[in-house]
Amino acid sequence: TEAVEKEPIVIEETKEEIPIFYQADISYFHDALFIGDSRTVGLYEYGGLGDAEVFADTGMSIYKLFDKEFTMKTGEVVTLEDALSNKQFGKIYIMLGINELGYDFEQTLQRFSETIVRIREYQPDAYIFIQANLHITKEKAEESEYFTNENIDRYNEAIGKLADNRKVFYLDVNPLY
Repeated sequence: TEAVEKEPIVIEETKEEIPIFYQADISYFHDALFIGDSRTVGLYEYGGLGDAEVFADTGMSIYKLFDKEFTMKTGEVVTLEDALSNKQFGKIYIMLGINELGYDFEQTLQRFSETIVRIREYQPDAYIFIQANLHITKEKAEESEYFTNENIDRYNEAIGKLADNRKVFYLDVNPLY
């Protein structure tokens, strides 16, 4: 079935909006762009994203984002800036941060914030979805001082604050796992 936007339910006592969830068909992603690292690569390879454009690479970081090239569905090889300049997207999903955990925390957050602003400049009408970084196993966390669920939570909390819940949203699926 085709995705249909629905009005949120407003609770009279608090005037709090409760989002309405529904399942959309694969055409929902026809105007979507996914930006990310190896987890987004996996989503692209196994997630059935339809006609979505995907700018993802294993090891991708917020620091390399605008330097890499990727192949559009048309076969054209472009930078992210070219893609954002030449095609209008309705939805942009971003999952970055796990590869940056060993970097300076404040500098990385600043770069992430600047990236959101830059994307908004090219795509003022697009909805941006900042995706939380997924937790890692206890075994993986014990191998590193940087890659820990505490650091992931700290980073996720910080990038979540970049959402305005109007045009930029924060999605955290960690509670489901």
